[in-house]
Amino acid sequence: IIKKLIMEKHDDKQCYGTVVINESHRGYSTNFEGKCSRCDWQYSTFTSDQVSRTEPRPGRKTADVNLRAVLAWLCVGGTHGDAETFSRIMSLPSPVAKRAWQFHVNEISKVTESLARGNAKNCAMKEIDREICISFDGTWMKRGHQSLYGAAFIISENTGHVIDFDVCSKYCNICSRNKEEDGNADHECNINYSGSSSGMEPHLAVKLFNRSLSNNGVIYQSMVSDGDSSVMKNILESDPYREQNVTVQK
Repeated sequence: IIKKLIMEKHDDKQCYGTVVINESHRGYSTNFEGKCSRCDWQYSTFTSDQVSRTEPRPGRKTADVNLRAVLAWLCVGGTHGDAETFSRIMSLPSPVAKRAWQFHVNEISKVTESLARGNAKNCAMKEIDREICISFDGTWMKRGHQSLYGAAFIISENTGHVIDFDVCSKYCNICSRNKEEDGNADHECNINYSGSSSGMEPHLAVKLFNRSLSNNGVIYQSMVSDGDSSVMKNILESDPYREQNVTVQK
C-alpha cells in the first residue's frame, strides 16, 4: 500500500521514468524512499512518526515506535536481549541497536523522574500544616546486602501521597564499559553513593529530611517506619531542624 502511494506521488505526467523504491529499517520503523530514474523527483516517508530526542544529539529525530517499544519492555522488566528474542520469534524487524536502546532508556528515565518529582512536589504543596507526620521506608533492587541500587520514600500521613524520594546508585553502565574497553567516554555518571548497600536507607533518610524545608517547605516532625534503628539514629545525629528547635519523633 505504501509503495502504491509513493508511486501516486510521482504525478509529473510529462515524465515516463521508472520510480525505484528502496526500504530500510531503523528498529521497528521502516523508511521508504522513492526516486525517479529519469527526473529529479524523490520522496521519503516513515511508517512511524518521528519525534525529537534529547541525546546523544539533541534535535535529531527518532521513530516514535522505537521509543514506545523500549518503554513497553521496561514496564514488563524486559531487556534489549528480550526484545531481540521476541522479534525473531514474531518475524519482526530487529529492535534498535543496543547503544540506541540505552539512549532511549536514558531519555525515558529523565522524563519519568521529572514527572515523578513534579507530582511529589505538588502533593507536598497540599499540606496544610508546616510540621507534619510522615511515613518513611526504603527498598533495594534485590534482596540481601549486595544490591547496587536502593531507593527511599517519604509518604505524608495526612494524604497518603509520596512527597519526596531519592535513589542511591553504586553502578554506572558507561563507567563499567569504559573500564572494560580502556576508554574514557564523556557522560553523566550515575554513581552517587559508595558505602555499603545496608547503609543506603539511613543515608537517604538523612538526605530527604535535610532538604524537606528547601524542597517542600515542611518539617517532618514525626516519623512512622519499620524497626531499623539506624535510620532514626542517623536522622537524630544530623539534627535537620536544629535552627527551628524541632526534634524528630518516632
